[in-house]
Amino acid sequence: MAYTRAIRNLAAKLKGNFIEIEKTNEIHGALTENGCKLSDAGHHDIARQIAAGIGVLR
Repeated sequence: MAYTRAIRNLAAKLKGNFIEIEKTNEIHGALTENGCKLSDAGHHDIARQIAAGIGVLR
């Protein structure tokens, strides 16, 4: 996607972190309740991906 590429490039230019969130979650179930609002499993999975992306979780 052009938007993702642009944000990734901006993060690199500013020497910031870029964490690309995976869209699927086969382990915990659906990430959203209605296609927009995160479910409990969605919050858990997104938090895990962010923590791993910033090096807090391996």
